[in-house]
Amino acid sequence: MKQLLLIFCFFAFFSCNKDSDKPPTIRFISGEDYTSENVSVASGEVLKIGITAEWNGSDKLTEIETSFNGSVDVLPLVNEDDKKIFTSNYTIMKTENQEDIVIFTVKDENDKKTSVSLILTLKVRK
Repeated sequence: MKQLLLIFCFFAFFSCNKDSDKPPTIRFISGEDYTSENVSVASGEVLKIGITAEWNGSDKLTEIETSFNGSVDVLPLVNEDDKKIFTSNYTIMKTENQEDIVIFTVKDENDKKTSVSLILTLKVRK
């Protein structure tokens, strides 16, 4: 009987799926007025991009990093509500560059990161 209990405890311990092993998640908000995938746009066109980041259930979110045109902005998350689920909207204007890459990265308190990105291509004028 003790051996059966020991085997059960062994499997129960090693079969647990630890949330802390998972990275946080991040996704684009889709829908009307939002850009959530690669797109061709005219120079000067303004785009609305939204993201939602979520914790893995055990490691709180610590920052959101935004990269656009070689510029990187880091937003530390200090509000306790934002450390579990963070949603934000960004307005971006397309430049004269042939191609711009927008990258959003979420990081948690164990330095696990996840990113999403999209490419803004300059629409050719005829």
